[in-house]
Amino acid sequence: MNLDKDIITKAFAIAKRNGFDVNEAIFTDARTDSWLISDQKNYYNLIFDHRFAKAFYGKSLITIDPYLDEEEEERPIFQIDLVRSIEDEKHPIAGLIYMDEAVEIPAWQYHLTHMALSPSPIDYIGKYLEEFEKIEKDIKN
Repeated sequence: MNLDKDIITKAFAIAKRNGFDVNEAIFTDARTDSWLISDQKNYYNLIFDHRFAKAFYGKSLITIDPYLDEEEEERPIFQIDLVRSIEDEKHPIAGLIYMDEAVEIPAWQYHLTHMALSPSPIDYIGKYLEEFEKIEKDIKN
């Protein structure tokens, strides 16, 4: 099994286990091969789907603090929903860049943003899977 196919199959198995409604056909070799044709990137519609991302990466909040290493008093943490910002016709990333406060965003939005900026979204998912598998292994031990 090639690496990309393995990554896609594992990612969708995790998302399915977490409630993502995906057809079992995704786990067949022929179907997965057709999505991985190098020039077409048909899998993008699936890996960038918000429902997939919520099931795969989760909805927990990730804190982004520009002063993480500095010792300061407790500061308020603002929650930002990047999707809602877009729906409200605001620019979500600009709000993060110029904000001088700690913010929390849903994990799935954090990871989708990184995937979109990554030269290889499949490699990004692969690195996430490596961390996920390490954590699962530690929990079992």
